[in-house]
Amino acid sequence: MGFKDIAWFNQALLCKQAWRIWSNPQSLLARVMKSRYFRQGDFLDCPIGSRPSYAWRSIVHGHELLSQGILKRIGNGRDTHVWYNNWLLMPTPRPPRYRTYEVDLSLTVCDLIDSRHGTWDAPRIRHLFVEEDATKILGMKLNLQCEDTKTIKSPMTAPTIPPVEKKLWSNLWKVKTLPKVRHLMWRALAGALAVSERLASRGINVDATCKNCGVAWLTRNHAGTALAHSRRSYSHVSSSLEAEFLGFYWAAESLSTLKYEKVVFESTSEANTCADAIALSVTKDHRYASYIAKDCPGWLLRMVREDEVGMVTVY
Repeated sequence: MGFKDIAWFNQALLCKQAWRIWSNPQSLLARVMKSRYFRQGDFLDCPIGSRPSYAWRSIVHGHELLSQGILKRIGNGRDTHVWYNNWLLMPTPRPPRYRTYEVDLSLTVCDLIDSRHGTWDAPRIRHLFVEEDATKILGMKLNLQCEDTKTIKSPMTAPTIPPVEKKLWSNLWKVKTLPKVRHLMWRALAGALAVSERLASRGINVDATCKNCGVAWLTRNHAGTALAHSRRSYSHVSSSLEAEFLGFYWAAESLSTLKYEKVVFESTSEANTCADAIALSVTKDHRYASYIAKDCPGWLLRMVREDEVGMVTVY
């Protein structure tokens, strides 16, 4: 169908529904939603509310994308906050970027206008904003007889994909492998795998921490001979990065206890097939006992010997 990311495609469709409510406030749907969720306020500024329905939650999700395309057209500038509202006409409407660290959060656009001459206060604008934004503001026409209005610029535009990611998506389906493997790769890159972390990000009440994970280290001398190794299990680790930090800490603490000096740490999988196999034994073989021992494990003797002569066997 031409879309690369289901989540963005779904949000774009919901954004269209939100735009219909905002642009046609007299429609039946808009009047029903207004009476229930934003009776006294504006649709663009309303919160999700208490006890919202699934339909309203979905519309609010589209509303978030719609808000990115809302542009304030400057009239007299009294209703537009300088730092909060999107009033610079860029590819994506946004507030201006500040130059100084002294920022007045209550500043409105009318404070940037010289009321005596009906023009922009150029010295103040160049003092407050970066050069690119200041030039853009000074080029905007003023109409002090009108109030500020809201309009939409590209409400259905999905987030821009970086060039590297575009190339990755275009080459994904050209990988020479089984169709089911390509589909699995696409689901993993699109964040569509039903793992705990993704379920938690979509509002499902699950424990996203790792129940059990294992770390291991193995030391060698200059000739590649294994001197010592260790394994340790952890529980309730929130990410693989945290597990790696715990592994580094455990290795440094153990080697300090063993009085090892001039140690070079290497964490890549290609150079640590033996340590990877020891760590995987925690979750794969349920070996949760932590220990430190000399030499190498007997069940990995063949792999260690092959590493010593430069031959790596993938397990």
